[in-house]
Amino acid sequence: MKKIKNVSMTFYEFVPEHLELLKDGKQIFAKLKNGDWELLYYTGDNVFQSIDPETVWFADDIEYWSFLPNLEN
Repeated sequence: MKKIKNVSMTFYEFVPEHLELLKDGKQIFAKLKNGDWELLYYTGDNVFQSIDPETVWFADDIEYWSFLPNLEN
């Protein structure tokens, strides 16, 4: 039987200095300024790729973000 964990996430207000933290390409969970929530990863030059390969967002579109929690166990 698979166990589901209740994991809390810390969201950060997005500022341009955070791009340095996101250069590793790990996925983040982001709240966009249009109200949508997306899984994104940073591709460079202020561009974020969605899990939908045809959708990209820019750093200016992100309002809050969080690293995804590690659910391994």
